[in-house]
Amino acid sequence: MIHATSNVKRSAAAQARGLSLFFCIVLCVFTIALGGCGRKQRRTQAPVSSRPVLPSVIGAYEEGIASWYGDPYHGRRTANGEVYDQEKMTAAHPTLRFGVVVEVTNHSNGLRTRVRINDRGPFVGNRAIDLSRAAAREIAMLGPGTAPVRVEVVGLPGQPAAPTTGAPQAPPASEVPPREEEAAFSVQIGAFANYENAVALRGQLADRNLDVRIVSAPNSANPAGVLWRVLVGQRLSRSEAEKLSLTLRVDFPRIFLVPDH
Repeated sequence: MIHATSNVKRSAAAQARGLSLFFCIVLCVFTIALGGCGRKQRRTQAPVSSRPVLPSVIGAYEEGIASWYGDPYHGRRTANGEVYDQEKMTAAHPTLRFGVVVEVTNHSNGLRTRVRINDRGPFVGNRAIDLSRAAAREIAMLGPGTAPVRVEVVGLPGQPAAPTTGAPQAPPASEVPPREEEAAFSVQIGAFANYENAVALRGQLADRNLDVRIVSAPNSANPAGVLWRVLVGQRLSRSEAEKLSLTLRVDFPRIFLVPDH
């Protein structure tokens, strides 16, 4: 009877040790898994611009928010290899070709400036362009830090436009350009490096009885490649193109007007 009781006690003790070991293993596994999840949540994603691709062609433009950058980037290398000088008229843009000249108009005060693209960025929300300190000063944006702007391509690499800063000035009568309404535009609803993606987007408009076409253009992100642009309408006036863009913007928010030469 004594031996039987002793055996039962030893068996119970062994089972208790086994259960304790099991629960310890489960607790460790749970702790490791929880720690792994915590690390995954803390990982930061690479910055990605959510804005559409602005083609590097004269007359192409976009609306958005401008910001500026100075220290600690002053003296560092830009994306095209230059040394960044915050007192020069340059800017960073997500997609435009290096060397493109754009005119930036501050909608808050009407001031404008022209800058050369030599860097990449910004990659934050609706930010369209990152100006140098000097360019931001020209349009009275240093204090606010950001401003709603229009960014328009006015010069191409090797063919830079003359710098223009400050308030807009009327050109001499002999140099008055054609009225903007006389220019021709299309509405770009997408641009892709992959041709099949452009075809798929065109297919989404097949039942709308619209003039949709796919055209090729240089790919500023990959000079050796081609960008396939999906355009709606041909040789529209600006007012016609803007009306068309309003009807499409609900389904295709990343659209803008482009010149139709």
